[in-house]
Amino acid sequence: MDLPNSSPDSTIDRLQGVLATQDMTPLMKMFLDVVMEIRSETAELAKRLESTLEENRKLREENIALKRKINSLSSARPTEVARSTTVELGVDSHNVTAVNSELKRSIVISGVPEF
Repeated sequence: MDLPNSSPDSTIDRLQGVLATQDMTPLMKMFLDVVMEIRSETAELAKRLESTLEENRKLREENIALKRKINSLSSARPTEVARSTTVELGVDSHNVTAVNSELKRSIVISGVPEF
């Protein structure tokens, strides 16, 4: 069985033609069936990999956008951040005033426990 170098699809087509027309040992037929099945499974895995990579790319873009939003909110003054989160989260303005007064009289240092 001589199969010159060509595209994988035409090679598979020829193998299927050989399987249908020529007398082969059962072992050889089984071998070719397994090879063709592995090829189709590999093609399916390649499709799944491509969709996973696309989903990964979209999630990375979303992550970058969210980090930028966090950075822009962090660089804003604390009262602006409190107001923007109040609007987004629908928090009661009375509670925000209490939180703002706590922020004004508190100093938080990273790594130092509060007492």
